[in-house]
Amino acid sequence: MRFPSPGVTIQFDLDASAAARQRRKAMAEAAAKGYLVAAAHISFPGIGRVLSDGKGFDWVPVNHSIAGLKPQTP
Repeated sequence: MRFPSPGVTIQFDLDASAAARQRRKAMAEAAAKGYLVAAAHISFPGIGRVLSDGKGFDWVPVNHSIAGLKPQTP
């Protein structure tokens, strides 16, 4: 997944300029520091990292596995 325009705003932003700046800053910091990010509106697993790619960012989901999990018995 790609975030080509991290400074995009929506109608509900009370201060669109400040919101755009904050989004760009948060994405840049997460990419620079390698933060693990949880996002509510991204497909499973919804946890990953962002990588800087020029003007935008790429989303890299964490690897996940159900190996080793045992089914629950009633």
